[in-house]
Amino acid sequence: MIGVLLLTFGGPARLDEVEPFLSSVLSGRKLTTEQLEKVKEKYKLIGGSPLPGTTFNQAKLLEERLNKENKDFHVYVGFRHSHPTIEETVNQIVKDETKNIVILSLAPYYSKVTTAGYMVELERAIKKNQANFEITVAPHLATHPLYLECLVEKIEQGLKNFPFKVNLQGEPVEQRKEVQIIFSVHSILQKFIDKGDPYLEQVKASIDSIIKISGLSNWRLAFQSSGSDKNKWLEPEIKDVIDELASKGVKNILLVPLSFVSENIETLYDIDIVYKKYAEKKGLNFIRTECLNTAEKFIEALAEIVKESLKNPSPYPLP
Repeated sequence: MIGVLLLTFGGPARLDEVEPFLSSVLSGRKLTTEQLEKVKEKYKLIGGSPLPGTTFNQAKLLEERLNKENKDFHVYVGFRHSHPTIEETVNQIVKDETKNIVILSLAPYYSKVTTAGYMVELERAIKKNQANFEITVAPHLATHPLYLECLVEKIEQGLKNFPFKVNLQGEPVEQRKEVQIIFSVHSILQKFIDKGDPYLEQVKASIDSIIKISGLSNWRLAFQSSGSDKNKWLEPEIKDVIDELASKGVKNILLVPLSFVSENIETLYDIDIVYKKYAEKKGLNFIRTECLNTAEKFIEALAEIVKESLKNPSPYPLP
């Protein structure tokens, strides 16, 4: 049997999971009671994080897809900051006596300060178990043709929210041509990019490919979720781009959250509540594309990436 291990960030599906989740994210540092309650309130508004449930559904659908051709795959899920943790899943793989593992990160863009942590944790868990796996590392999603097609499809669906309007001559005009696209990705500290982190390079390569496929011309790259570190983070921030577009008379914005393949607090709260409210106060019509979640084409893309990686395996561990 071949195991496929999906690695991703994790999230608290219930309110009682928020505190241990944050403790893991913050490497054991404690929030004040007031800070914790503020975060819990955000999760209350969105009904808990859907990311864990979505990831399990992705795993189930991917396994079904892979086994249509060869009934010899089992897809596992390992979360960095919630259960089952990467270590817990490695324990299960050992119990199942699965020897061949394909590692597939669901974070589209590799960064030494974020997604690299998945691999560090995986390596630690393997050593702790003294496991002897034959490991294949699947390539990152960033520029895979099928993954890009999925994104373009979501953008096309999003643009359908901007119907025709009638001009002064009574003629129908397609509003979508006036829609400003904002590609949003999670920010990281500028100093890591300056030291050669490939994150921003991969993001730009992904956007370049999307533009070539779709023919879109009105677009901007913006960043969200900057941390509390006072050093310089990647810019511009989404609100700054909204301010600029509003000052230029732009009326319609379609935001595309490239960092996330599944809905989570950063899409459902930060974008759908905070940024949307901010844009609407500026008089803008603000819509975002859905995450890929369990879209059929996305599951197909994951299956192809797994099969391709088995034919052309990448070295492990990653540099």
